[in-house]
Amino acid sequence: MKHRHSTKLAISRGLAGNGNAKGHKGSNGGLTRAVVQSSLDGTVIAEFTSLTEAAKAVDGNVVGICRTCRGQASQANGFLWSYKNPKKARGKAVTQYTMEMEVVAEHVSVTAAGDAAGVTKGAISQACRNYRHSKSAGGFIWRYTEE
Repeated sequence: MKHRHSTKLAISRGLAGNGNAKGHKGSNGGLTRAVVQSSLDGTVIAEFTSLTEAAKAVDGNVVGICRTCRGQASQANGFLWSYKNPKKARGKAVTQYTMEMEVVAEHVSVTAAGDAAGVTKGAISQACRNYRHSKSAGGFIWRYTEE
């Protein structure tokens, strides 16, 4: 697929980023977040203003470091990585029940429940809200956990 010159310039500008570390837009259009590099034993080695800066410092991969910060990988480039100020969970806690209403598991969010059970988050959300009289999804009953 061939891109027009204006499209190539836009892509190039987007990939270059602006190196800003104070909550300004980064190269991916989202806000930059400070990153902490630790040794495998958990000792803090360094802090970086962004994923891009961290990747450059260790001659590594932004995606690998990001996956580690999100808990999707255990390490990247031989180090542990975490966001300096982790985001608080946005979602509502969800309880998963058998069809006989026995508790199977409690999950911190609809997304976490879907990942664990192999059920789409949309289906779980609809079951929790009793959307169109849907009370179950993926063979389980789902309810928002009372706080």
